[in-house]
Parts: sequence; C-alpha cells; structure tokens
Amino acid sequence: MKKIALCLYGFVGSPFTKSINNDNLSYNIKKIMLELSHLHITNDIIKKNSDYEFDIFIHSMEIEIKDEIIEKFKPIDYLIEEKTNENVFIKKKLNNNLSRLNGNKKVLNLLKKHVTSNKIKYEQVILSRFDIVIEGGLDISKYINNNIKIIDGFKKSTWKDFIKKKKDLYSYELLNYYNKKFGIQKNNINLNKNHIKIIEKIFISSYENIYKISN
Repeated sequence: MKKIALCLYGFVGSPFTKSINNDNLSYNIKKIMLELSHLHITNDIIKKNSDYEFDIFIHSMEIEIKDEIIEKFKPIDYLIEEKTNENVFIKKKLNNNLSRLNGNKKVLNLLKKHVTSNKIKYEQVILSRFDIVIEGGLDISKYINNNIKIIDGFKKSTWKDFIKKKKDLYSYELLNYYNKKFGIQKNNINLNKNHIKIIEKIFISSYENIYKISN
C-alpha cells in the first residue's frame, strides 16, 4: 500500500478553547480530549483513506498522559518531553507560537530520521495538531501533489450543534458516558452543554516540501 506520514504535534487540546492554559486541565480532561482526538483522526483521516497505510509520528509535551498517547496512536516514533520554561522576556502568546513551531520542527525531524534510516517513500505528509476536526472527512487522493495545501479545521460551535453533524461520534449517550467515566461533572463541566472551539489548520505536502513550512 502507498504510505502517508501523519505528524502530530502539541497538546491534545482543550474542550472549550484552543488557547486555554493546558496546565490547568485535569488528568481526566486530558484523557477525554485524547480519546476524542484519536476518534477524529481515526474516522476523519485514517478510515476515510483506507487505500493508504498511515505511519504516525508525534511530538508533544503531555508528559502526564504520555503512556496513553503512545497506546492510543501507536506511533512509529515519538518525542514526548517536559514543557520548557517560558522565557520571561517573551510575551506568552509569542512564546506559545514559538513552542508550536518548535513542535513542528521536532516531529518533522523524527520523520526525517525514519525516512533516512529506512529509505521509505511517502506519497504525502500531513502535519496537524491533535485536536483537528475535518467535517466530512479528508479525502487525501485530492491532494497528492507537491503543492503545500492548507486546510481549515472545525470552527467554533456548541456540542449540541456538532452532534447533529457527527451523531456517530458525539451522541448524547456517548458524551454522557464520558461525563461519568472521567468524572467530568465533578469539575462543573458538562460536555453536552458547553461551547467548543476546535479551530486550526492542517498542512499537507510532499515529503520534500513539508519542511518549507517548518523553515
């Protein structure tokens, strides 16, 4: 089978805003975001493209759920490391962006090491956050070329609105199951009621050109 490299970077995400301080999220909240991330990536990308074989590479600073990330995604290679201390001379928003770019670079370095060592050819490379959502799924066959493709993820909405479009992923029964399983309601959070904001872009290109994004 033709191969696709899927490079994931960053934190697993927050249920309610992309920019929340991830340090304040409880272990159980991180676990549910990991499950949802895995659910979306499996359904929106991997299963949607069954003609391709996916190799996953990961860079993250989610040390607390490192074992869970590895178990869920079974990456070819990964680097999950402690969050670096913020430079007091750099504004927080700028520091977050630099951290994201650093994650881009590190996960692509893992890919490069694997390609160089094993002489593997990838049809395309997908560079994405963990918490991306692709409405309707991603048909990779439309994007097999050397161009750099930039694709929007899901916009701000509510779980209730989202359920109408993704009944198989976000049924009330499933969300209530997660509420109970992870004790979410103990933190005064109810996944059936709150707003979500999963908004980001994914990048797709050939192996040779994906590094232009990082650079």
